[in-house]
Amino acid sequence: MLYNNSNTVKEIEWVIFDEVHYINDQERGTVWEETIVMLPDHIGIVMLSATTPNYKEFSNWVGRTKRRSVFIEITDYRPVPLIHKFFFNGILTDIKNNVG
Repeated sequence: MLYNNSNTVKEIEWVIFDEVHYINDQERGTVWEETIVMLPDHIGIVMLSATTPNYKEFSNWVGRTKRRSVFIEITDYRPVPLIHKFFFNGILTDIKNNVG
């Protein structure tokens, strides 16, 4: 839609990037980056990730690229607990249980 100047893009108000850390993925990152760069100015952006170690640098890049303020919200709360288990010989065993 962005490459073809689709009229549909004019009707979009917000784009939500879930798991935005995939911008660092060798195969998919370019598409994420191009999408951020090419989004028209009228579209708001929400970016979600629990594993973006360089979030400040990334946020600064987005702010410079889009020429707008970027607001960062950080929380340790996990609405869905992250539970690590393994299954071996028919037995499911907890190896790490982080509830936050």
